Amino acid sequence: MLGPNHPDTLKSLSSLGWVLQHSGHYAEAEKLQRETLESERRVFGPDDPETLALDQHLAWTLLSEGHYAEAEKLQRETLDTQRILELENSETLLSMNSLAATLLRQGRYAEAEKLYRQAFDLQRRVLGPENPHTLATMGSLGWAVAQQGRYAEAEKLERAAFEIERRVQGPEHQDTLISMNAIVAILSREGRYREAEKLARDVVGIQRRSLGPEHPDTLASLDTLYNVLVGEGRYAEAEKSWQQLREVQRRVFGPEDSLALQRTRGSAMRRSHPCAKPSITVYRPAWTLASRVTLISNRFTATRASTPSSPTPKSAPQQPPSSSKRKRKKRQPWQISF
Repeated sequence: MLGPNHPDTLKSLSSLGWVLQHSGHYAEAEKLQRETLESERRVFGPDDPETLALDQHLAWTLLSEGHYAEAEKLQRETLDTQRILELENSETLLSMNSLAATLLRQGRYAEAEKLYRQAFDLQRRVLGPENPHTLATMGSLGWAVAQQGRYAEAEKLERAAFEIERRVQGPEHQDTLISMNAIVAILSREGRYREAEKLARDVVGIQRRSLGPEHPDTLASLDTLYNVLVGEGRYAEAEKSWQQLREVQRRVFGPEDSLALQRTRGSAMRRSHPCAKPSITVYRPAWTLASRVTLISNRFTATRASTPSSPTPKSAPQQPPSSSKRKRKKRQPWQISF
């Protein structure tokens, strides 16, 4: 047997934590990630790239649980260490995006925008303006700008990302659909519901064909369409749409699912207050932000895995290290390892 501190064992534990995290089992993921991180710090050291990568995964789990202060503290420590060690690679860019997302979740929009701009400028210069990582960060930047009420600027950023994604990756690609949903949210905030509705229906149509009518992303987009209809004042149509959505949610997620219960409370509120504005400003942005950061995380971790389809977030070493400290390969500044 390899033993609890063998690199392959730690890699497998980290991979399991990654799976738990991305399947929504955050408490289990956090417990496992903390235990694995403690072992990696003891065996490899706190500033080893593998340890820093797991720091980032734990921070994202904490962010998903709403533990913003702890997530931010860990993200800043990780990013500072990466910069000191001149590890300006994919993990550093992921750290910048994740920290910006945490700031955005806390309503610290100006700070988030500044960090997103730094990451975006770096990616555009090094990776190119049409690289998927660059476009994902552009979209996140657009949302940070939108949160500050600068809708015209935000829409311009989101549409720029969308046009490139549609041309380069295709109209049914997940990145393209995320950008479309972000544009829907911005248009709705501006009160341009007719435009928002058309685009929202396009998204739902594509997702029904490509993902299926019961896929979580399809349901999230249906929720967005419902909110747009409420914003237009078409309450009867919106209520019918919501009842259909609620039925699918019960069937797919169960009657006590938190998302379904949230929608129930929202619908009750709207029936009591027919002039209430749609909750798109609360619900949709959270999905868009989470999707963008998850996409960035998935891309970065996939490139470090042994095969493109593997969910393993870290590559196994070719040979076990001969000592508890592994030699770190020197990188040149801004060498991106994709």
